Amino acid sequence: MRPRIIAILLFLFIGLTACNLPSANNPATQPPAANIETIAAQTIAAQQTILAGTSQPTITPAPITVLPPATTPPAPTDTAAPGAPTSTPIPIATNTPAAPCNRAGFVTDVTVPDDSQFRPGDTFVKTWRLKNTGTCTWNTNYTLVFSEGDKMGDTVEIPLNTTVAPNQTVDLSVSLTAPNDLGTYQGDWLLRDDKGVTFGIGEQANKAFWVRIKVTLPGGMTFDFLAQASSATWEYDTGSETGSLTYDGAESDPHGAVGIKSGLTLEDGRTTGTVLLTIPPQNNDGVVSGTYPAYQVYRGDRLKGLLAFQAESDGSCGPGKAVFIIRYKDTGDGTVHTLGQWEHTCDGKPVKIDLSLDDLAGKEVRFILLLDADGSPSGDRGVWSSLRVER
Repeated sequence: MRPRIIAILLFLFIGLTACNLPSANNPATQPPAANIETIAAQTIAAQQTILAGTSQPTITPAPITVLPPATTPPAPTDTAAPGAPTSTPIPIATNTPAAPCNRAGFVTDVTVPDDSQFRPGDTFVKTWRLKNTGTCTWNTNYTLVFSEGDKMGDTVEIPLNTTVAPNQTVDLSVSLTAPNDLGTYQGDWLLRDDKGVTFGIGEQANKAFWVRIKVTLPGGMTFDFLAQASSATWEYDTGSETGSLTYDGAESDPHGAVGIKSGLTLEDGRTTGTVLLTIPPQNNDGVVSGTYPAYQVYRGDRLKGLLAFQAESDGSCGPGKAVFIIRYKDTGDGTVHTLGQWEHTCDGKPVKIDLSLDDLAGKEVRFILLLDADGSPSGDRGVWSSLRVER
């Protein structure tokens, strides 16, 4: 209905207006050209007024809001859904601390890597390859110095014999001696600058570099009395006379005889390999003895061997009767002690010996072998078979 009412009202308005308009043939009654736009505007305004009379809503212009100056919004926080892949954060640059003036970097062990094995008393040269990772040049007033641990010798400092600029490498060496006792040993070393300040390796230049060795001896035989017999000092004692005995001399010597033999027949009928044969002086209670070169004793050492008489030429046991004695001389204080003695008669049963030397561990000793005729020397052809120190 609303459009129809509007149309009727417009028709009536136009009709009334037409009655009052001047004639088209009378120029005097024509409105000036300037008023045409005014009339058109009034017509449009009248139409709007009519339309305004209807129930159309009034449109109110929205107020203008003045925004405050723009500010930087806070950075959004990414919260990943459970199980969703997370993005890799962009790394933020940080300041790297400047390298210190003096600092070394360990490159490699040129010689003697960790846990190298040496025999007691062995000398060796340890060489490290280091890099100057500081900013100062090492000059010839810089020194390699012992820090702590096991010195393994008398050397405690060695001047550098060259200059080492930053980022250059250098080989530094020191001559050392393995300790006499078995075990693991470590000596720590540092560098000292021309102002007397020590430094080493690591980020803070406060860590030592080291030499670590193991002092050990191979297992098995460590001292062979037969192989060392020619190096021993042999003597005789008749009770009224003493003197030197020629090694590997004639068995007919009245002062006695000593030498390495093989293929002998023992009192139990066995044929020997290589053995040590000792014959005392040809008088009652005569003694023949041999003092061996020095030997360093270690825990775990055992003295082993077999003691017997050489059989008669017909294979019989014979009248042999003597005392086999093993002593040692402590090279530290010169005292002589007896390790063991065995009174033996030719009964076809050689004597097996097996002595622990643990009580002598750490001592340097000279072993002494003795054969005492203990009366008549008849048949006293004493055999020391496979006599050795074994570890």
